[in-house]
Amino acid sequence: MVSFIYKDKSQTRTGGAVSAGIRFKDALLENNLDLNLLSYTLGNSNILGILKDSFLKNKVIWNLSTESVKKFLVIIFIQSFIKENVIIRFFGSNQKFLYENNFFYRLIFKSLFKLEIILTFETLDNYNFFKKINGNIYHLPNFIKITDDHKKNRKKYSRKFIFVGNILSEKGINLILRFLLEFPQFSCDFYGNNDKFILKEKYKKVWKKSYKGLVSIEEVSKIYKNYDFTLLPSFKEGYPSVVLESMNQGTPLVLSNLPSLMEMVEHSAIFFGTKYDEFKKVMLKIDDDILNKLTLNIKKDLYKYDQDRIIRNFIKDIL
Repeated sequence: MVSFIYKDKSQTRTGGAVSAGIRFKDALLENNLDLNLLSYTLGNSNILGILKDSFLKNKVIWNLSTESVKKFLVIIFIQSFIKENVIIRFFGSNQKFLYENNFFYRLIFKSLFKLEIILTFETLDNYNFFKKINGNIYHLPNFIKITDDHKKNRKKYSRKFIFVGNILSEKGINLILRFLLEFPQFSCDFYGNNDKFILKEKYKKVWKKSYKGLVSIEEVSKIYKNYDFTLLPSFKEGYPSVVLESMNQGTPLVLSNLPSLMEMVEHSAIFFGTKYDEFKKVMLKIDDDILNKLTLNIKKDLYKYDQDRIIRNFIKDIL
């Protein structure tokens, strides 16, 4: 049995890392792995179970953001002396940055290296960086079960956009709202948790029309196909689940030109800088030809993230 420690959820989607962890769990179960599932979600955690499990001599997979590692460092330290293998799957793309710029996180990584813990990274940039420092490194990108939904016939551009994810300023929400206010002939529906977003007064009318609320895991697999493009003008990202979900339903993307996003998608997205004028220029340039060209190109990007291949290799190489 392999212990699988992850951030579980309620019925509603609360972020890409949550859905990616659940997808990882489901993919391993599909491959007939016997998993001991342990959640550390606030309000739905099993910390006692994680502590008890730490004394079993088996393999354990942790699904963590870089910031979460420090919360469980003592438990991971104990496990490293008892478990057959400790594997940490990092989400996001900030590991290299924190290692280079934060003394505390650099010490954490060096401790993990000494404990011979296997670290997996989502982006190639992080993988290539840490591989030069330590040998116990593995590239495990986000992945998705590919369906035929991405195969679409030519369609007419209707200026309909979608945003899926936590509603936060760092996701570029104000950039989109500013554009919608200036160009009301465009629409963008927002799906996600809105607890922490502070809405500016001038955007309230647009927001009332555009915000659609939370979306379940089941619903999210169906909604992208109703739109022309998925918007993700974020200021920081790894390999987001939103990108894979969108491509899997044949919906191309408009993305900020973050290194991780440009590394992830080569053929089926339009990229822009994080300034409003650059975003506006890109949005106003889209037409039928651009939409259909990018839609046709989706298969070139999507097949790199084929769940079956990635999980099969992970089991063979690591488990």
